[in-house]
Amino acid sequence: MVATPERATDDEKTRLVGARAAEAVPLARDFLDDPVVGWLVIVGGPGKGRSLQLGYGQNSIGRAAGQRVRLDFGDDQISREAHAFVSYDPRGRKFYVANGAGSNLLYIGDGPVLAPTDLAANTELTLGGTTLRFVPLCGNGFDWREDPPRGEA
Repeated sequence: MVATPERATDDEKTRLVGARAAEAVPLARDFLDDPVVGWLVIVGGPGKGRSLQLGYGQNSIGRAAGQRVRLDFGDDQISREAHAFVSYDPRGRKFYVANGAGSNLLYIGDGPVLAPTDLAANTELTLGGTTLRFVPLCGNGFDWREDPPRGEA
């Protein structure tokens, strides 16, 4: 009788050990190398209760792995890439929101965002069937690039 290899079930996972493991599994790229400047918190739709960090400059929002803010919680109405952008300008210490390059729109309340718009604290943004609340950290009272930041001696 010839022994046949057993098939792994969906619940079993392959585990690589030693030097080969590091070669076989690429390290995930950290798109947020700079300090967090604010968050988008999912308050409605798939992923409700999750928070996503924002960094300096432009933060692209979409479902794809290459997006700085990845909204991949099951809402296929959100574009894979660049559905929208939330930007933080460290010189002016202000946040802005803009629609992306795709055909799907971004909304504040019932109105579409058709041009870059100032983004105030606690504003709710809707992409597809997902609602996000904007929570800033940096702004007029604080920025990581202060010399030295307030609260540090």
